[in-house]
Amino acid sequence: MLLSRKVFCCVSLAALLLSFLSCGSAHSSEEYYVFVAANLQVPYWQTAGAGFTKAAEQFKVRSDFLGPQNYDPKDQRAVLDQAVQKRATGILLAVTDPALFKDSIDKAVAAGIPVITLDSDAPASKRLFFIGTNNYQAGLAGGAFRATPASPSTRPHRSSARRRIKSMRLCAWRRSPAKKSPVC
Repeated sequence: MLLSRKVFCCVSLAALLLSFLSCGSAHSSEEYYVFVAANLQVPYWQTAGAGFTKAAEQFKVRSDFLGPQNYDPKDQRAVLDQAVQKRATGILLAVTDPALFKDSIDKAVAAGIPVITLDSDAPASKRLFFIGTNNYQAGLAGGAFRATPASPSTRPHRSSARRRIKSMRLCAWRRSPAKKSPVC
């Protein structure tokens, strides 16, 4: 599962760069794209950054893979603001706090810099579009899948799958009308 997520991320990043870079027949080596990750120490983001950097090299444009060294939304916002000050050609952003990032994203777009959010969104902002999973819909799909009876041959055997199913059941129980809990 982890490998498929990494592959999805790399493919998404390549598609992103293609969309950024396909607006003409040639691209200037002066074009500058920035990927602002949520935490540079997380292997998931390191893999995504490697894909971003490789795509930029293939298109012969400048790029930076930036972000905080640990989970710090305010530091990440400062990195985004610096990319805007440097007049990036385009910005790919993993949003850690939609409310905190809204103004910075809107300022980038107002300055003519397209911003695409990745993995997590800031839907109230003026970002160009979002690449990622609709986690609410994924949860509904997981719950619906779990609600269907499984035959013995399709029941999960791995402990991680059993833990996910247990958490889905707990979530469904907590969100039942009798409990009226707003969170799982």
